[in-house]
Amino acid sequence: MNKKEELIEQISGLFVYYGLEISPVVLDIYITALSDYPVSDIKKAVSYFIKNSAKMPQVSDFINYISGDGLSLDDRAEIAWSLVLKAVKKYSWDKSFTFRDKAIRKALEIVGYDNIRQCLESEINWKKADFIKVYKTYAKLNPDSYSAPEYFAGLIELNNLPLDIEEKAGMYIGKSVYIAEDGIGVKHDALPEFLKLATRKQNENKELQ
Repeated sequence: MNKKEELIEQISGLFVYYGLEISPVVLDIYITALSDYPVSDIKKAVSYFIKNSAKMPQVSDFINYISGDGLSLDDRAEIAWSLVLKAVKKYSWDKSFTFRDKAIRKALEIVGYDNIRQCLESEINWKKADFIKVYKTYAKLNPDSYSAPEYFAGLIELNNLPLDIEEKAGMYIGKSVYIAEDGIGVKHDALPEFLKLATRKQNENKELQ
C-alpha cells in the first residue's frame, strides 16, 4: 500500500466513523492538503480525533494537531522545514506566501528567505540546520512575545507588476497571499486578521500541551 492509499484509508475511515457520506471531491481535498505530512502523524491525529472529537475534523484541525498538539519539537521542526522547501519551490517565483505558524515566519526571516531560495543544493543541509535551530527557539515561545513578517512577497509583487495579472489557471496571483500549510489564498487586506487568529490558535495549543 502506497502513501496515498494509506491516507485514503485513514480519511475514509473517519468519514465512516462519523457517519458521513464519502464524497470523492472532499476526500481528494483532504488527501491533497495532507499529503506533505508523514502517514504516521496522520494516524496519530486520526486516533486523537476519534477519542476527543464529536465531529469530523477539518483539514485545519489536522494541521493544528500535527503542528502543535501531538508531535515532539524535533518532529515539528522537520515538518516546518519541509513546508518551507515546498513553499519556496511552489510560490516564491510569482506568488506571495506565508505560514500559519509564526515561528516558521520568524526563522525564515532570520535565516534569510533569499538565502534559502538561492542557495546551491550542496548548501541546503547547512541552511536546514540553521533554520531548525532558530525555529526550535521560537516555537517554544509565546507567539505574542516576538514579531515576524506577515508574509514573503513573490516576484509579481516585488516588481510592482499589476495585481490583476491572470494565470493560465484563471487565478489572479497578485491579489492573494497563499498559506503554505494548505494552499488557500487570503486577500492582502484580510491577512492581518487571519494571522491574528492563527496566532491565537497557537497559544491555545500551547496551553493544552
